[in-house]
Order: sequence, then structure tokens, then C-alpha cells
Amino acid sequence: MFKRILVPVDCSDLAEGVLPYVEHLAKALQAKVHLVQVFEISVPPELLALGT
Repeated sequence: MFKRILVPVDCSDLAEGVLPYVEHLAKALQAKVHLVQVFEISVPPELLALGT
């Protein structure tokens, strides 16, 4: 079924708490787990006004 599981983590208790479930799922599916650390950045309004 699934060969890879992508898990976003943000160093929160909720993110850390899900890891045992991810491990169990990965073992059941014989899948590899890839963790991606995510974070939110604050952009000053004057930079937002410049567009992309």
C-alpha cells in the first residue's frame, strides 16, 4: 500500500505524541517514515506589500 509516510512535526507536545502511532503504522505497512520539521515565520507587513 504506502511505501513512505511523511510526518510534519513542529516540536510541540502534540507532534511528539503522534510519533508512537506513526511508528506502529509504519511497521504495519512496512513503510519508511520521513519527518519534516515545520515552523511559522512572521513576515513584516511592509514586505508583504512588495508581493512575490
